[in-house]
Amino acid sequence: MIRNRAGGAWLVLGLTLLAGCSGEAGPAVPEVTLVDAWIRPTPPVTNVGAFYLTVDNGTDRDDRLVGASSPRCAEIEIHRTSTVDGVAAMDLADPADLEVPARGRLVLEPSNLHAMCLGLTEPVVDGERIPLTVELAGTGELSVEAVAENR
Repeated sequence: MIRNRAGGAWLVLGLTLLAGCSGEAGPAVPEVTLVDAWIRPTPPVTNVGAFYLTVDNGTDRDDRLVGASSPRCAEIEIHRTSTVDGVAAMDLADPADLEVPARGRLVLEPSNLHAMCLGLTEPVVDGERIPLTVELAGTGELSVEAVAENR
């Protein structure tokens, strides 16, 4: 009796591959991610804008936002907006305010923390996607595209 060994090998290989593709993923690796990045469209005569986003830290270690950059900005500074006696003011954010706790998040949002784009190279148009790179002390650089929209 002659056996088809090649056919048996293919059957074993096929079953092994199917077992690996069962749809059950292994445990997710915790990571730091950038979520919901956006920027408001700007008028044609301005050279500043503000990026907003959430930094989600899925790891077991604290991290800290240390900077950001975009090819559309000469410089980006992290600012905090505050209101005192009914007057809004914007200042550089205190580094202590830029902590991203383990299993937590840092939210940059209007009227609070934001990434201020200085020296905007051209106006931001509704629907446009602007590249943004965020630097974290522990994680390093992460990139995202911020969608231009009115919120």
